[in-house]
Amino acid sequence: DMAAMLLLDGNRLLLFGGRSEQGRALQDTWLFDISQCTWLQLKPEGPLPPPRKMHSMVKMSGQVVLYGGERDNGPLDDLWVLRGLSSSFETPRWTQIRLKPSPGPRFGHAMVTVPGPAAGTPPRSRRTSSASSLPAAEGIADSQLQTAAAANDSQHQQAASTERLVLFGGCLDLTSFLSLNRHYVQSKETWVLDLNRLMWLKLPDSSNTGAATAAAEGPCERMCHSLVALPPGRLLLIGGRHKEGICKDFWWFDPSGELPQVPPSPRPPAATSSSPAMTPTAAAPAASRAGSSQGSLLQTLLAP
Repeated sequence: DMAAMLLLDGNRLLLFGGRSEQGRALQDTWLFDISQCTWLQLKPEGPLPPPRKMHSMVKMSGQVVLYGGERDNGPLDDLWVLRGLSSSFETPRWTQIRLKPSPGPRFGHAMVTVPGPAAGTPPRSRRTSSASSLPAAEGIADSQLQTAAAANDSQHQQAASTERLVLFGGCLDLTSFLSLNRHYVQSKETWVLDLNRLMWLKLPDSSNTGAATAAAEGPCERMCHSLVALPPGRLLLIGGRHKEGICKDFWWFDPSGELPQVPPSPRPPAATSSSPAMTPTAAAPAASRAGSSQGSLLQTLLAP
């Protein structure tokens, strides 16, 4: 249990990790053929992501992106990309990508990918709102959903370079070095992986704006929730678990607004040639986009 699974294409499911019957975290990769009802274990070349459970995995630009999870001795904050699944001539391979800052070690979080705004699109509000407050007129017919989905797919193809990965919530380990017992807390952070700037960006917490209503404050801290992308580009957050029990609410989230601006700073030191990992910081997006080997690695891995 506690594995991550996604629909790889129209006929295959991909599964990674989870927890064994003995309670140990796993690191195996499996493909399930829907038409044949058969499992095939993959043997990717090179290093593998460490064993984990309660991680999140999404399909992004034709590749598979994995983040976080919990190993047997604590949470993880690593980002991995799996490619080589779309062609029989290419061997599957996991590659670790290091980006700073990052959402930090966590498990039980949710991730989803959405296309970013097209050039010239005016900013839209990113504030979440309680779905219970949505008017009934927002319900749309199946034909409208299909039209919106087709338009959304078209925008995705035209602006693939602006695709974004949205991460929400999860469980953090705040155990101090001197603590005898682990101290876990749920999070309500929202992070966006911006491929244009090759960095993680943390969205402002709307609860700090002084708003008086619960809808303005946004969802509470939670883990083990569901986050789904729906046309025409909004995300639906459902349920989860927080310190007081089960979350019974659901929220809309619009991720299409402008991302926070990052002030420029001096160019970071060049990476050593012995490590292929990319480490652009939030303070130096220009350096990572200037054609460096670090900045090009993630773009290469996520190329269709």
